[in-house]
Amino acid sequence: MNKLECLNENIVFGDVQETIKAIKICAKEARISGLLSMDDLITNTPEAPLLFRIGAQCVIDGLEHKSIKAVLTNPVEAENLQGEELVESRVIITGLLDIQQGEHPRHIIEKCTSHLGINAYVAVVQITNWFTQLPESRIEILEDTLFGGLFTGFWND
Repeated sequence: MNKLECLNENIVFGDVQETIKAIKICAKEARISGLLSMDDLITNTPEAPLLFRIGAQCVIDGLEHKSIKAVLTNPVEAENLQGEELVESRVIITGLLDIQQGEHPRHIIEKCTSHLGINAYVAVVQITNWFTQLPESRIEILEDTLFGGLFTGFWND
């Protein structure tokens, strides 16, 4: 599997959680360096789902929000996806549309996580509230231990 170094993080695709992490990396990159900086991310990550690559290219090309939403949702509805594929598609659509709108990466991840179900979303919100009260050194240790780096840097942005 190809990996791309970006903001000292790897983009890897394979499951919904990795897709959320990839969205986080793209959101941070777009926030720091602008939407065009995402071009290298999609060009150098051939294993990215087609929906992600198409949507990211639409965002980079500056399409309007409605147009991007239509481009991304029409194939999902036409293919009648179910299960994890449907969740991953919703995460991609939510993440890319929010990146295009300039949302803060933390809010984007919260929205993307909400597609995993209410228990996962509530857990992220509760953990976020708890983590923001910890010293930064403790946050880094807990992030790596509990989440395998999924939320690295999430709470101190």
